[in-house]
Amino acid sequence: MKYIITAEGIGNKLWPLNGMNARKIIKKDKKGKTLLQHTYSVLAELAKPKDIITIADILDVNEVKKEIETIFKNPIILTEPMDKLSGIRILSALKYIENKRDETVIIIPSLFGPEDKNEIKLLTEKIKKYAKTGKIFAAGIKPLYADTAASYIKCGEQVSEGKIAEKFIVNPSLKTAEALTAGGNYWNSGIYGGKVSAFTKMFNKCLPELSKKFTKEMFNDKNQIKYELYDCTKELTRESVIEKKPEKAVILDLNLRRKDYYTWENIYLQGEKDKNKNVIYGNVITNDVKNSIIYSSKELVSVTDADNIV
Repeated sequence: MKYIITAEGIGNKLWPLNGMNARKIIKKDKKGKTLLQHTYSVLAELAKPKDIITIADILDVNEVKKEIETIFKNPIILTEPMDKLSGIRILSALKYIENKRDETVIIIPSLFGPEDKNEIKLLTEKIKKYAKTGKIFAAGIKPLYADTAASYIKCGEQVSEGKIAEKFIVNPSLKTAEALTAGGNYWNSGIYGGKVSAFTKMFNKCLPELSKKFTKEMFNDKNQIKYELYDCTKELTRESVIEKKPEKAVILDLNLRRKDYYTWENIYLQGEKDKNKNVIYGNVITNDVKNSIIYSSKELVSVTDADNIV
């Protein structure tokens, strides 16, 4: 079993708390751990270091290496010469292990923590069991609310392993998000699994020119991707690539109570609430405030007569 961690994304969902362009992988929780460290801690109990591969862009790679080495030394890190969307990132990482055609691989973003360990273990076992069918699997999370910032998976027919992923919908309108949420569909967790050969077949059919151009020789002796290969690629999301697959992916249920650690919605859902259902951090005084998140890093913050604000 191989794991590919996509240490990706410029997060601005918590702006201005972490800065307009703060990287998701660098943000720390109250205990001083990053999302990447949490994700690695979960996988370190499931796999050996040689079976965990991370791909990160050149701006983050030094920080990524430092973070991972708090868990184990000499990690395998692939370096992108520029930040590309996830479809290109996944294709690149898969080319690194393309000769391991019969291996099962799970692609996972750096968004998971210790409380997710049991669910990730169960998902790993399901993918390991079902991968022999030659299908690709996408892990879905039951939505807690309609979210226009989410990626949804619209469910199709039921098959033996789960439901067919009929369509991926990114950043839906509020009306569409409400309909998808009420209709028993899923948030996309960003986790995919299957045989290396199944992913190779998918990319060969969906992106034949790019799949032919990308080979293991695209990496230099420091596992850095050659700039000229990346510079000419168009932007592709993982959803757009998986959706093009001739045979639809199958959704596996991932029983989590959120889709992303660092969003205001999750901070509110997970946070300790006062009698007025406020989540409060720091030096804060409130009067007639309810259903809100109030944060102060240093100075006294006073809020009055407010409902449902951040």
